[in-house]
Amino acid sequence: MAVEGVQEDAKKLSALAPHELVIKGYEVMAQYQLKPWQKDLIITDPELLETLFRLHSEFLNGMRPDVKNRNK
Repeated sequence: MAVEGVQEDAKKLSALAPHELVIKGYEVMAQYQLKPWQKDLIITDPELLETLFRLHSEFLNGMRPDVKNRNK
């Protein structure tokens, strides 16, 4: 079920316009302790932004229970 949740999240994100992805990216990054330069780097690189969304979804769906510090 966790895999389905991640896939569903990815499907929803793929339907968003680029400016909506940036807005959503900032909303997700607000839940983590990131430095301003890290946020800038993630927002300006589509691959990093996609990785942020995937990891966030995996954390929420319980696919990475062994990760103790999600900020690293």
